[in-house]
Amino acid sequence: MKTNSSTIFLFILICIGCKTQSTDNKRIIEILSNVEQKNKSINSISYYSYYEQIDPAQKDSVTKVEGKVWLQPNHKDSIFGSVFHLRGRDGGGLFDYYYDGTKSYEIRHDTKTIKLFDPYKYENNANNPAKARTALSPLIYELTDIKLSQTLKKNNPLVSLIDNRDSYCIDFKYPVDEYGQELALHIYIKKKTYVIEKIQKNVTWRGVEYRTSLDIDSLLINNAEIPNNIFLQNTYSDYIMTEYERDKNQQSNSNYIGLKAKNFTYPTSNKDSINLESLTGKYVLLDFWETWCGHCIFALPEIQKLQDKYRTDLVVIGITTENKPQVEKLLQNNKLTYINIFADQQIINDYTLKGRPTYFLLDRKGIIIDQSEGNLQKITTDLKNLL
Repeated sequence: MKTNSSTIFLFILICIGCKTQSTDNKRIIEILSNVEQKNKSINSISYYSYYEQIDPAQKDSVTKVEGKVWLQPNHKDSIFGSVFHLRGRDGGGLFDYYYDGTKSYEIRHDTKTIKLFDPYKYENNANNPAKARTALSPLIYELTDIKLSQTLKKNNPLVSLIDNRDSYCIDFKYPVDEYGQELALHIYIKKKTYVIEKIQKNVTWRGVEYRTSLDIDSLLINNAEIPNNIFLQNTYSDYIMTEYERDKNQQSNSNYIGLKAKNFTYPTSNKDSINLESLTGKYVLLDFWETWCGHCIFALPEIQKLQDKYRTDLVVIGITTENKPQVEKLLQNNKLTYINIFADQQIINDYTLKGRPTYFLLDRKGIIIDQSEGNLQKITTDLKNLL
């Protein structure tokens, strides 16, 4: 009986590939274990970090933040897992950011202002106002994560190894998450010290690729001078300090309920024109959003569902004022059929917008009967009761 030589060759290649993959997996486990051991040895750490993000959703698509970090791990701390001081520069100028285990202080030197945050007042996630700060971009959690392997392998990514001359590059490709995001993560580790020296992230979301890189320099571990730079020592007596209060900010537009919505006329994404007063007799939902607002983009499919469900009685109008090419791309990628207009600063002034997304629900006479900053469920409940 003759054996097909092509079949044998293919079988050999498969076996070699499986063996190589198995060897890589063992080396990856060993490398990450060594990094974790290094992280566990850290009582204090300082480093200089260069953060760069390329975000096509922004007009100025490149965001750069750089700064020096002094940090002591505290793995019992539920907010940051450490106490730290970050001194740096971003688009707002020079700043210092302190977290002492209870409160955060963002000190802006150009404006001589201090913003005080109590992170324990809010849900402990990425939207916690103490965490969601551009100033914190140079902060690198992976450098002190004592369970790094577990953190990186959450959600079962495909993992591969590139062996460079002086460093290892471990690539993680994660499955698409519940929001439609696909993440590729690249971590560069020095061979001699098993310390992370660079992190790159590529996120594909709604047809747009967002790229982030973090470069680490001047790293010191367990240096005696580090603790002297962590805690706030200057009183900044000539600076103005205010405490962040999310609830007050969210109530900033509450006086519009009961008033007639201000009329406007703007071209739509389909090159038509829409006049608000011409929609008298219908309920109208105004959705103010922008491409830089992740919460806004998450909500787009839900708003489309509202338009589809109540199409005989409701007109939805999406309103943006920035980055028109990216708006058009998002409308196309999400297959949105409801009206979208590209407006100007006047409409922001007319509706006193503070944040995005902001929703206004109008009755059949054009009177604002409800509004919400970020809470689409509130508007959904209104429509269910009305229609």
